[in-house]
Amino acid sequence: MEEHTEQKEESDPPFIALADQGKTRWHTYIVSVFVIGSIWIFGSIILIVTFFGEEFVTGDKPLGTTDPITDFITLCLTFVTLLVGLWVAIDYIHKRPFLSLITPRTTIRWPRLLQGFKWQIILIVASVIIEELIYPGTYHYTLDPSQFYIFFALTLLFIPLQATSEELLMRGYFLQGLGHFTRHPLILIVINGLAFMALHFANPEIEHGLPVWLSYFAWGAFLTFITLKDNTAELAIGIHVANNMFASIFVNYEGSALPTNTVFTAQEMHAWYGLFSYLVSACALYWILWKHPKSPPIDHLL
Repeated sequence: MEEHTEQKEESDPPFIALADQGKTRWHTYIVSVFVIGSIWIFGSIILIVTFFGEEFVTGDKPLGTTDPITDFITLCLTFVTLLVGLWVAIDYIHKRPFLSLITPRTTIRWPRLLQGFKWQIILIVASVIIEELIYPGTYHYTLDPSQFYIFFALTLLFIPLQATSEELLMRGYFLQGLGHFTRHPLILIVINGLAFMALHFANPEIEHGLPVWLSYFAWGAFLTFITLKDNTAELAIGIHVANNMFASIFVNYEGSALPTNTVFTAQEMHAWYGLFSYLVSACALYWILWKHPKSPPIDHLL
């Protein structure tokens, strides 16, 4: 998009300053972090025990030892409790609108969110095609109709909640909290990228080492950058949801953190290619959203 995209409405406060709409004393952050963590951890335990039994919690039946559908539901339920924890902290402790984690406006611009979703899907497809051309035989057709349609429905139900809850935590609550200490964009981008990388250290793909660590850092840093630039988390949410839905439905790799049956599965993870392709995709997405001369001004998306 052109320069229109970078202009906020005069009445819109900076996204990074939205925490000032509520209580911001240091003790409110201590209490809210404790509440978010407690609801996230203990709420997840309660839900998992209720639906699947205490074996999941005691370790007698860890993830990966049951059917993939159960594993997928179990994983996604933990993010539902994160969303609840964030809502309790924002609404009852900080006493500010929950929507302030997403936008300074009174409504979400769904076309803007869907714009991020659309272009992320297009760029992922391009990246996968190029990877298959460079590394022939990487992807194999693995669709199992007996499970695919169940996973498809579960993905539509849970992945938007999972990805959105991560964005509300990282690009919403955490980023706005950092805004009390610094408003320097580069510092905010680096810290948020590092935190996002740390949040995914338990993922199985982290065993591939440095390129995967850098990929998670780049992912978190770029989503922080576009959140600050666009003055909302709408694009970041759309992009994150698109990425996770695509990985859950169409293309995944063996040993993924998302245990779903996909149309294609990568037999090998080319970690350095993944890092390079993401950096190129991020640059392309920035150009599409802000620099492409045919991109409509933001007013056309309202």
